[in-house]
Amino acid sequence: MAGVLKFFVSMFVMTIVCTNTWDDFLDGKVYMCTDGPTGYFTPGDWVHNWDGHPVAVVHQITPPHDMSDPDQIKAGWSVAGLWCLWFSFFGISLVVSILLAWVPWIPRLERSIVNET
Repeated sequence: MAGVLKFFVSMFVMTIVCTNTWDDFLDGKVYMCTDGPTGYFTPGDWVHNWDGHPVAVVHQITPPHDMSDPDQIKAGWSVAGLWCLWFSFFGISLVVSILLAWVPWIPRLERSIVNET
């Protein structure tokens, strides 16, 4: 039971770390979406075509001036590349959480829990 709880706590913390890392290094630097917040929690909604406006491939991301501006993605990146990176973030979160679930965090407390059952 303690391992399951540690897994979920670790996964929660890793989600916060991944969200902050994604926001700091990707959102607004590798892609820019004009129609709302995007990030780690909204996979796949990073950039998209709408009403005949294709996604603009640019060398430097510039903040949109208007909602009618096209979404932007930095040259050398693609939506598939963003998906691969997102799956990497998620996979690393799972692996770290599983590993931390096996490691005793407070050995004395965990021994007492095991001895009680």
